[in-house]
Amino acid sequence: MDFHLWLEQTAILLKERKLDQLDIENLLEEIEAISPREKDTLESNLTRVLHINQKKVKGLRIKT
Repeated sequence: MDFHLWLEQTAILLKERKLDQLDIENLLEEIEAISPREKDTLESNLTRVLHINQKKVKGLRIKT
């Protein structure tokens, strides 16, 4: 099943309180995986920002 479709269906089931129809095993797996995934994304984005900032600082030093 398509992941986004699964997410939409899971959200609907939660909103309708149809807890007996939830795919609990996969839902728990996704919830547990959120933190590491978000951490990796944040680390990657921060690395890019710091790299760009470093280039700008070096560029300012050369011009002065």
